[in-house]
Amino acid sequence: MMILIRAFERPELVEILLKQFAEMSAVILRTPAHPMSRIFAALRRLEPCQFEEVALKAWHCMNDVFQRVLGPSHLSTLTSKLDRLGTATSKLDAENPDGHPEIILNSGREESGSDALRSIALLQGLGTYFVNRKRYAELQEIGSEIVNRITNWDPGDPEGTRLYRCGFDFMATAQFALRQYEQAMSSFELLVDLATADLGWEHSQTWEYQAKFEECLRKTGSHVE
Repeated sequence: MMILIRAFERPELVEILLKQFAEMSAVILRTPAHPMSRIFAALRRLEPCQFEEVALKAWHCMNDVFQRVLGPSHLSTLTSKLDRLGTATSKLDAENPDGHPEIILNSGREESGSDALRSIALLQGLGTYFVNRKRYAELQEIGSEIVNRITNWDPGDPEGTRLYRCGFDFMATAQFALRQYEQAMSSFELLVDLATADLGWEHSQTWEYQAKFEECLRKTGSHVE
């Protein structure tokens, strides 16, 4: 998936890649029940001119899917973020395939819940990826997006509380790394309250948020009241 994304605006590269996938169909076709079996078989029957048309349509379809799943915000249109995502994917560790965005985006809890939950699961996957890659500007955007997505969530739903805390965790982590200590202090203060209510004061995660909050206080020259 990310290889195709990096081939954006190069339809000839997309065409070549899809042809390579089609040539792999011999293996897939040995398993008729495989969901890709019919697709590969159809690709092999296409003429070159037809194949290019299919490749372009497939590319536009991919963009439409990302647009629909990620929603109408700053992460919704994949093409508007190619510069940032391209920078991130160019630094992928080839020895760590579990870190690849295409794997992360299709993992987790995508198979359960509503479209909104699947959308948040995608953002969580991207957030974890950017944490590991120290891409803090993108991480802050994703945290904010998750928080915005669950503003109408039922306050009594523990899943909503967990996701709300996840969004602010991403934001606070990014703000602290970017030395935005006043903003990070507010975020960690809220995280202390959320974690205390959700996990209890004695939980290690609550203590960690409290320690970060106090560190932000020191860095901003404030004093604990």
